[in-house]
Amino acid sequence: MIKAVLIGMYAEDILPLLDKYDIEVISSGTPDLVITYGGDGSLLVAEREYPCIPKLPLRDSRTAPLCPRHKTEEILDSYVQGRLKSSEMLKI
Repeated sequence: MIKAVLIGMYAEDILPLLDKYDIEVISSGTPDLVITYGGDGSLLVAEREYPCIPKLPLRDSRTAPLCPRHKTEEILDSYVQGRLKSSEMLKI
């Protein structure tokens, strides 16, 4: 089971999906993953609060139009199956 922290204004929207993928949302302790549900701001908050923990950014469908190629469920499935490519970004 993946232990994750969920960050975003409407993050509760994807809780049912996370159950489907065996991802446990935790409120304390060190997570394996930080899932951001929003936009750039959510991702920046996540890095400030949880530096060096891997992030999985998901676009919030309430406030940002979704790209047809990047559906939330498909991204989660790819992550859990190990098909997503990891990348590191320089922080300044």
